[in-house]
Amino acid sequence: MKFFWKIFCSTIIITAFTCSVGGYYLIRSQFRISLDREIAAAYSENDILWQILDQELKDLTSMEEEVSEIADNITVNVSGGSIPFAVSDKKGSVVYRNSELSGSGKIFDKISGNKKGYEIYKSEGRYYIHAVRPIYARGEVMYLESFREITYLFEAKRQQYMTFAVLLCVLFAGVGLVSFVVSSLLLSPLKKLSSATKQMADGSFRQQLNIARNDEIGELAADFEQMSVKLEDMVNELKEYSRRQKDFVDNFSHELKTPLTSIIGYADMIRSKEMEPERRMACADYIYTEGKRLETLSLKLMELIVLEKQDFAFRPVHMREFLGQIADAFSPAASGSGITFSTRIQDAALRVEPDLMKTVCMNLLDNARKAVDDEGNIVLAGRRLPNGTYCISVEDNGKGIPEGELSKITEAFYMVDKSRARAQGGAGMGLALCSKIVELHRGRMKFTSREGRGTQVSVYLRSGSRPPGDAVERRQG
Repeated sequence: MKFFWKIFCSTIIITAFTCSVGGYYLIRSQFRISLDREIAAAYSENDILWQILDQELKDLTSMEEEVSEIADNITVNVSGGSIPFAVSDKKGSVVYRNSELSGSGKIFDKISGNKKGYEIYKSEGRYYIHAVRPIYARGEVMYLESFREITYLFEAKRQQYMTFAVLLCVLFAGVGLVSFVVSSLLLSPLKKLSSATKQMADGSFRQQLNIARNDEIGELAADFEQMSVKLEDMVNELKEYSRRQKDFVDNFSHELKTPLTSIIGYADMIRSKEMEPERRMACADYIYTEGKRLETLSLKLMELIVLEKQDFAFRPVHMREFLGQIADAFSPAASGSGITFSTRIQDAALRVEPDLMKTVCMNLLDNARKAVDDEGNIVLAGRRLPNGTYCISVEDNGKGIPEGELSKITEAFYMVDKSRARAQGGAGMGLALCSKIVELHRGRMKFTSREGRGTQVSVYLRSGSRPPGDAVERRQG
C-alpha cells in the first residue's frame, strides 16, 4: 500500500474509532443519567403508595378481601396519569392490580427483609421500571409493585444513535476529503523527490525541486538539492579522474612505444646489416638517446610513486642560502645555452623537505631553459609576502603557453610542444611531479603566461620566522 493511502486510511480509522467510542460513551452516559433519574422517581412513587397502603393495612382483620378493597380505593395521580401498581403475597401471587402490567417475577428472589428493588420490564414494545417493596399486614409479608413507563428514554437513545450515525457518516466524508487534500499537499514534495531520484538514476544528478516549505519536508528537499549538487561534483571529479587515468595510460604507452620502436629498429639494423662505422655510431647514438629518455621517464614515475607512499621529514631551511645553491647548480647550464640568468632572493625560514623542493626548483628552471631561445632571460626570485607567505618564482621571456593549455600542464605526460620537448629530452612528467611536491608542502602553484611573451611560475609556501637581511640580487650571463 502506498504511503498516501496509509495516511488517508489511518486518518479515517483513527477518526472513526475516536468519534465512535466518544459518541457511544456520551450517549450511554446521558442515557444512564436519565435512567437513574427515572429510577429515583419510580422509587418515590412506590414510597408514596407504600405510605398510603401501610397506613390502611394496620387495622386489617380479614387479609385477602380487605387488601384488595383497600388497594382498589387508592389512586395516586402524577403528571402522566395515575400510577399503575399491584399487591402480591409472599409467594408472588397477585392479590390486587389496577392495570395489565406485571413483572417477570424474578425480582422477588432478590428482595429480602425491608430492602426494595427494581427491574427494567418490557411489555408489548414498551419499557417500564418495575419497583418492588415489601409491606407488612398482621405480620404477613406482601409486596407492593409499582410501574413507571420509560419508553421515551429508549426511544431517545435509539434516536440519538441514529442521529449520531448520520453525523458520523458526514464526519467521515468531511474527514476523508480533508485527509485526501492534506495528504496530497504533504506528499506532493515526496513525489518530486521520487521523480528526482529516478532522474538521478538516469544520470541527471543536479536537481532543482523548488519546494519552499519551512518544515521537515522542506529541510529534506533542501538537503536533497545540496546532496545532488555535491553528488554531481563528485561524479564529475570521478569522471575527470578516470579521464586523467586513461590519458595517463595512453600517454605512458605512447611514451614507451616511441623510444622502444626506435631502439628495436636501430638495434636490428646494427645486428643484421653491415654498415660503415659512422652509420653504426649514429645508430648507437639513437639507441643511447632513446634509452636515456626511457631512464628519465622511469625515474620520474618512480619519484611520483615514492611521493604517494612515503612520509617526509620537514626541517627549517634559510631560503637565501637554499635558492643560492640552486642558482649555482643551474648557472652552468644557463651559460652554456647563452641565456641570461639572474636571481632576486629575500631571506626567510621555511619548513621544507630540501631535496623535494630542490627538485621543484630545478624542474621549473629546466622548463624555462627549454622555453627560451638563445640570449633569453630567466629570473629566479624569492620574496616574502605581507600575509606571511613566501613566494618562489621562475620567470622567462620564452615562447609562453597558450591560455587553453594552462589548466592541463600539471597532468602527467602533458607537453605543450611535444616535438620540441622530446627533442630536448623531456618526458612530460616534470610539472606533475612539482605539483605533487608542492601539494605535500601544503602550498600552491600559479602559472601566468602569454603566448610569445613568456611564462612565470609561482610557488606559494607558508613561511616561518623571518631572519634579518635584505634581498640579494646577482646577475650572470
